[in-house]
Amino acid sequence: VYFLPALPQEWRSGQIRGIKVKGGFTADMKWENGNITYLKIFAENPAAFQYVVGGKEFHVWLDRGENMVICEKVSASA
Repeated sequence: VYFLPALPQEWRSGQIRGIKVKGGFTADMKWENGNITYLKIFAENPAAFQYVVGGKEFHVWLDRGENMVICEKVSASA
């Protein structure tokens, strides 16, 4: 999953909650000036989750009901 791969210029800052993500996950995120400042992934079922943020790829395992929070600022366009 790529977060903010093609963010419109008009949406340089914003937030979204409860967006469904491929693989049975839900995400909340905030961004400022095109950079993710908060990202929370919630697993609806146990599964591996692969995602790309700031040009870096991550692989994690989440059990049902578990969540993972990324609180650091990362570039969405790197």
